[in-house]
Amino acid sequence: MFEPSTSTIPSDSQLSKRSDSFSTLSSSLAVADIKNQYSNLTQNLNNNLASNNLIDIKPNSSNVQFENSDGIHVGDLVYHIHHHSSEADPNESPRNSTNSSTTDDMKERKGVIRKIMSRRGVWLVPVILSIVSIIIGVSVVVYYLLANNQNNNEATTTEFITTDETTIETTSTTPGIVLPKYFVTRENWGADPPKSNLIPMLKSPIKRIIIGHTRGSSCINEVDCISAVKSIQSQDPNLDDIAYNFLIGRDERVYEGRGFDYQGQHTQNSEATEYNSIGICIAFIGDYSTVAPYLGLINLLKSFISTFVERGVIATDHIIVLQDDLKYFEPKANALNAVIATIDNFRPLHKIYRREEWVAQNRRGTPEKFSRTMDWVLIGHTVTPLCNDLNACMARARSLQAYDFTKNPPLDDIAYNIFFGGDGFAFEGVGWDYFGTHSKGFNDKTIGVGVIGEFTSVPPNQKVINAIVQVFDDAMALGKLTDDYKIFGRKDFAGPGPGDAFMTLIREWCRYGNRTTPC
Repeated sequence: MFEPSTSTIPSDSQLSKRSDSFSTLSSSLAVADIKNQYSNLTQNLNNNLASNNLIDIKPNSSNVQFENSDGIHVGDLVYHIHHHSSEADPNESPRNSTNSSTTDDMKERKGVIRKIMSRRGVWLVPVILSIVSIIIGVSVVVYYLLANNQNNNEATTTEFITTDETTIETTSTTPGIVLPKYFVTRENWGADPPKSNLIPMLKSPIKRIIIGHTRGSSCINEVDCISAVKSIQSQDPNLDDIAYNFLIGRDERVYEGRGFDYQGQHTQNSEATEYNSIGICIAFIGDYSTVAPYLGLINLLKSFISTFVERGVIATDHIIVLQDDLKYFEPKANALNAVIATIDNFRPLHKIYRREEWVAQNRRGTPEKFSRTMDWVLIGHTVTPLCNDLNACMARARSLQAYDFTKNPPLDDIAYNIFFGGDGFAFEGVGWDYFGTHSKGFNDKTIGVGVIGEFTSVPPNQKVINAIVQVFDDAMALGKLTDDYKIFGRKDFAGPGPGDAFMTLIREWCRYGNRTTPC
């Protein structure tokens, strides 16, 4: 049996030295390896954590240091961890693990690890919170993208969605015209057929565009907008079809109502003027009395108009007017109107107070309607005291109508088509479309105008004169008077009026009688 000689057995001191040498060599190798591994790590950690004043990691020639208030020595690696606001304790000396027993060394190492782990929480908290925030943010974005993609998938699978450019084959003014992708035809939104034959549009290209709102709920996607358009079509059983020519939804699509070829039923005043025949009406789906449509919808309106101007369907010199300026509505589209007033080709109209606003009584008979656009205007005066403010003029309007009901024989309504008072207030009488009863023998040939007051000695004030001129020009722009209309005084044909002073003034106007003076 082999037995080693005692000379080959190292002494305890030798073992200790060898152990120290081996430990030193191992530690040196470990340090070199760790220094290489941590060289980049320390800079990244410093960049991310220095701003929190939590940890500073500084390598040197012999060790890697995590600095804090405590010094922790593990083998030949010394970890110093400290807050920047405090200095390390100069009285504290590191403990040398090579002078400890194996048991004590293991206990010390475990303690060191526990200390390191306890200190780790100091800088891990903000890191963990940052990671959690990033995860939450990414999750929200992913959820939104998935939801949006699902909505897009649902929208593109519905049978009513227009996904490609199409052509209208059944209309006369737009045969074979390629439509933009945002255009949804009646067929695509599933419109019901009209209840009866619709009235064709009188002229092409379209010269007038009326802008309004539906005064109901808005819609934000194609499915909801299609449902809204269908509801609008069916909500009024007295209409032959949906009232509007086109509708714009918040899904940024234009829905075809009656289209370019047929008159709508969007702007008919009770017992007075109707503007359905003068052009197309485009309605924004929703209530825009207090909140205006966002810019994308206004740009869509502009794009729609310019597209059909380029294609010859809408006239280049078209005008844009407000539905609220033509008919009494509640609620008015005040927010929408303010935005529309800023776009090209918008025409402001002089305010005319409708029958509903001055609280007219209902007509007592069936009115006769003009068969053509009128070209003569006949002006008279009421031979009553003047009215100075709006309420007084409205009260005077009601008394004039009541007086006409008591004449012998009684009239069916107030005598005038339109009348003026105060500081340029204009009031709707029987309107532009029906015979008045102001001048026997000329009611079917002229638009009868009354001015509240008596003007034998002094003509009306300049505000009233300006209002008369503006309203006549508006009527011409809206197709209610011909482009070459003429103005006469009642004295020219049918007796007294409108007072000598006023008559003298009227004869100076460029549109008076047969004058050829350009206006």
